[in-house]
Amino acid sequence: MRVAITATLDYSFFSNGLIQNIISLYELLEKCGFKVSLLDFGDKSRSGSTYAHNKLNKKNILRWGEFTRKQQHFDLVICAGVSLDENLKDSLTKANPKIKTVGVHYGNNLINLMCEWFSKVPPKRISGHPDCPPMKFRHEKLYEETWISEHYLFAKEFYEYTDESPVRTMPYIWSPSFIEGEAIDHGININYIPVKKPNLAVVEPNINISKSFLIPMLAISSVLESSPDIFEHACIYGSDSFFRNREFLKEWIHDCTSLGENKDRFTFFPRKPIPGIMHVKNPAIISHQHLNELNYTHLEALFCGYPLIHNSPPFKEFGYFYEGFNLLEAAEKIKEAIEQHNDNLSAYLEKGKEAAWKYSPENRSNIECTKKLVLDLFK
Repeated sequence: MRVAITATLDYSFFSNGLIQNIISLYELLEKCGFKVSLLDFGDKSRSGSTYAHNKLNKKNILRWGEFTRKQQHFDLVICAGVSLDENLKDSLTKANPKIKTVGVHYGNNLINLMCEWFSKVPPKRISGHPDCPPMKFRHEKLYEETWISEHYLFAKEFYEYTDESPVRTMPYIWSPSFIEGEAIDHGININYIPVKKPNLAVVEPNINISKSFLIPMLAISSVLESSPDIFEHACIYGSDSFFRNREFLKEWIHDCTSLGENKDRFTFFPRKPIPGIMHVKNPAIISHQHLNELNYTHLEALFCGYPLIHNSPPFKEFGYFYEGFNLLEAAEKIKEAIEQHNDNLSAYLEKGKEAAWKYSPENRSNIECTKKLVLDLFK
């Protein structure tokens, strides 16, 4: 069976998790026994270095223009990196009238959309391909099925209605090969080095409420009030735009937290790839999510041995877990991690490998589940 996955391969593996998602899905489908290709809609002028990466240089990659010229035959197209619209559907059907199409939603689309409604520019639902017109919010049936990760099941009915197709869950997958490869390519260390007074790092993207620095920042403020000497420096990534906002500085930093009295103890940074943060800062990592329970940051931290203070129920038995929005509990977990982590590092690393294997594309359970998803389409 020939399977294609849509992608845009013109940006970094660590700019967000989507390219990692897609490549891991490619490798998982290969292990299912399918012949897999990446159908790339990215900017050709910017994708050369990405193609040369050791995670891509031996993969079957077909640019959209090549596909339209050659009319290559696929049995299934999985729309992960670029959504389907009527134009793309027509082009695919010309090559194979019996083709099956599946929509995959790796992002937290419902929450993203709801947050965008309150921004100055109303959201547009687009295909992701510049030659295609904007899609209608709800459209004619384009997919046989829509696949989502289990942690987005809260949005199941939303996708059933807007995609007009049945929704099924697919395995959440992550491979350490990306972060290990990055360390080798740049000659850096990504493994946690035990220290008495670690730095603290918050690495959320801060695009909307699903992953933001507010609760971790307030938890750090609480730690500064009760145990100011327990850590070295707090680094808040993906937040430099907030730091440049005077109202934010006054109302949140100076007036509402102890951070204003400890300016030398924290820094707001632009968003940076996590391997570099690990190598330079060697931090305990503090995370907060809302309706976004499975994150690559968690698996990267656990796999490499970093103290992970988080509120993600699927990882409750890993790292240092606090409930929901309980920033005071998060502060206690920060202190617990700093005080106990070094003594328990060997056992922590073993648990980290256990978490990584659960979500690995090498895991037979994930392979069989994915194979069944595909084959059930053709029954």
